[in-house]
Amino acid sequence: MEGHRVSFKDALDPSSYSGKIVECSWDSEERVWVCMRVRTDKSTPNDFNTYKKVMRSINDNITEDVLLLEIDEIIRLPMYADRIRIESKAQQHANAARRK
Repeated sequence: MEGHRVSFKDALDPSSYSGKIVECSWDSEERVWVCMRVRTDKSTPNDFNTYKKVMRSINDNITEDVLLLEIDEIIRLPMYADRIRIESKAQQHANAARRK
């Protein structure tokens, strides 16, 4: 994470986090990671490649609207539309059988 800073909202000395795994969110305006919490449930941090993928996703800046449009286009493809129709019919039959 060279070249990036981590901001700690509480008044604790940042060195008190040494050796601990923390979960952070990205503040794009300040261009800094913001510590959200200590992850006591994890014994090992994420791999550096995970960090790089997260940064790539942040930089791609894909909005919810764009994502939903892409999903809508994908599920209209014949290979998915047929599967969705079949699964929907199967679910309707299962629900009808439960009501009896």
